[in-house]
Amino acid sequence: MGIFLKGHGNIDFLKVVKKQRMMNDILKMHNVFFTIFRNIASIIYKIFVYSEKYYYVSQGSAEKKVLFLFCHDVHTFRPDCTSMFIETAKVIDKENYDIIALKDKKGISFIFTFQLCKLVIIWLLTLIKEKIGISVGLYILREAIDCYFAKMQISSLVNESSIKLLVLFYDADSRDNYFSQYFQQLNIPTATLQHGIQLAPRKGLEDNIDFAGIEFGCFISNYYLAWNEFTKEEAIKAGIKENQIKVLGISKCIGINPLLKKENSNVIGLILDGKYEEENNIPMIRLLNQLCVKYNIKYKLRYHPDYKGTEYLDYIDARYCIATNKRETLNDFLSSVKLCIVANSTVLFELEFYSVPFIRYSSGNLKDKFVGYSGISFNNYEELEKCYLSIIKECVIVPRYMENIAYNYRRFFESFLSCKSNAK
Repeated sequence: MGIFLKGHGNIDFLKVVKKQRMMNDILKMHNVFFTIFRNIASIIYKIFVYSEKYYYVSQGSAEKKVLFLFCHDVHTFRPDCTSMFIETAKVIDKENYDIIALKDKKGISFIFTFQLCKLVIIWLLTLIKEKIGISVGLYILREAIDCYFAKMQISSLVNESSIKLLVLFYDADSRDNYFSQYFQQLNIPTATLQHGIQLAPRKGLEDNIDFAGIEFGCFISNYYLAWNEFTKEEAIKAGIKENQIKVLGISKCIGINPLLKKENSNVIGLILDGKYEEENNIPMIRLLNQLCVKYNIKYKLRYHPDYKGTEYLDYIDARYCIATNKRETLNDFLSSVKLCIVANSTVLFELEFYSVPFIRYSSGNLKDKFVGYSGISFNNYEELEKCYLSIIKECVIVPRYMENIAYNYRRFFESFLSCKSNAK
């Protein structure tokens, strides 16, 4: 079963809003009436006022090009994600790629409003006919309006016959999902980047967003550009075909500067987990407090981007914890520490790239994202102390994973420019 709306061709809107539906089911939205009211207000507003404009960030001159479509505002979206996307595009020559992004720009068009009013009525009748529930129906209407306006703009910008590959940031998101479907209907292959740790659904944790397999469950593109073999295995478990997965390396590490290590640093960096595994943070801090007291060493915290940077002040030992600078880049943070402690954070992969020694906290329960992952780990103080001493005494060196990351992505992208067939 699919939902297809006039003006959108054969694009299935149940797939477009699948991520939102899955998240709502997991979070069990309690204030349903508020959500419905908010979506109705949003739809009315979008009919009369358009608020986004797509534009070229970079435009190539070649006859065959790769289109990097970033359905976010480059000025307000997470800077690390924006940088990752743009740096990934830059691995190929400038004339061979276009980057299109959006920016906030409100405006009014009576012609567009008139067209939308007619379409929204037709879309609404289609949803009623298909017996789509009101909550899902409103999400579909909201996205149908946004995507209709976005498609008009992008179609006017792009010479679609010159595009040989579409690259998206995250095809589980509704807009990316829409354009992956749209370009595939034009016989243009699509690829989505990996931007963080992504897992197959884990039995017993179906009510946790991080373990529900949302990213892979919403995968719609032709290719998934994975960071490493760990992610590839998770993708295969989730049902993605192996020939669709290309292990190219950590795109987040393209274009970054090498670490300038501070000599004689004896500081331990603690990488805190995000809110869906926040139960790991307090045990890690308490164990690290013990270690620092015994060996008279300092530590500093690295907060998840969703945190303010003050959430764990009541648990740190102020004698040993260095003040946290929330604005400090990961590169600067890692440059200032001797080793790191990490649990479920994506930063683990970046530690490998930077060759930073690390100890992994293993909770021993279902919510351990890296179950079976190689490397030293601990669950209690005795194990932490043993791991720490082994790193200090034996000077453990972490081998850098995939140094030729930019080359790997370049080779993949250029395979679509140099021949008629898809990447092998």
